Amino acid sequence: MAVLDDVPGIEVAVQINGRDVIEYDDPDASNHVRSCPTSSKYIESIDDAEFTIRYKASLDYNWEGCRDHVLRFRAFADGLKLSGKVFSKTDALYGRCIHAEGFSKYDTETKSTYKYNCKFSPISTVDDSGRERVIEDSRVAKKLGLIEVEVYRSTHSGSREPEASRSPRLTATCLPRSPSRARPSLMESPIRWAELYRLRACPMWRFGTSKRMADLSLSFGFKSLKQELIIPRNPSVSHPYVLRMAFFGEAEQLQQAEELAQWRRQIESDRVEKKSRPVKREIGDVHDPHQDQAPTRPTKMSRLASGREAVVIDLTDD
Repeated sequence: MAVLDDVPGIEVAVQINGRDVIEYDDPDASNHVRSCPTSSKYIESIDDAEFTIRYKASLDYNWEGCRDHVLRFRAFADGLKLSGKVFSKTDALYGRCIHAEGFSKYDTETKSTYKYNCKFSPISTVDDSGRERVIEDSRVAKKLGLIEVEVYRSTHSGSREPEASRSPRLTATCLPRSPSRARPSLMESPIRWAELYRLRACPMWRFGTSKRMADLSLSFGFKSLKQELIIPRNPSVSHPYVLRMAFFGEAEQLQQAEELAQWRRQIESDRVEKKSRPVKREIGDVHDPHQDQAPTRPTKMSRLASGREAVVIDLTDD
């Protein structure tokens, strides 16, 4: 929601499916120097999603600064003028919001007005193009991905009949890829116009004195937000902490603990197996379980490979 501290009470927001889109601060906002208060924001766009522009002016706005005046909103998308909206003090008293859904075109032959809605859509590019095409597309690209809103303080001076407006652009613009362009990271989502329905012509208000109150610009394009580092992200951790996490991360600690537990289980298993290992007995050795004490067994003698018993000589014997 774009607001101005210098002109409190005026709100402008882009909505998709009735919800305000997320906005981010423009790092180059200080470069947009104009004669009136200005607000510049970045927004995220969704391909093939229809959007509207929401206008609102609360009682915090100075309605008493000029007698019987209204606020007039003029919006431009991709350089094309959208339908203007008028907001009065009565709307502010009832807390109303006004939405701009696109623009209208009056046809003098059918005496009817055709309305077009706005939709985000990606642009297509071509690899090669002539010099004139590059110059023309560079001029058009300056307004692509840009929604501009101008706010005027005006007074009524009568009414007028609707007039024929400029024919809308119905085809998507194809931008060439040229190394001579200074900023290749253009906004990736221009406006798509779609004819919805036909309206009857009706008289329109004519405004007398007008004063430009504020300008609000909203740039959109998800890829451009990433390239411009507008979308916030988690702060980077310090380099030493990264090294510690690389060597002693949670996965490594779990693996080491599992290996240690397995090693301990192996040692315990070896001990149990050693204790329960049965004593070897000779083939002819017979033991009576009813006796209180088992008979003494002769000392086992070592044998050579030939089967003969090894003779042990005690060298300490005198």
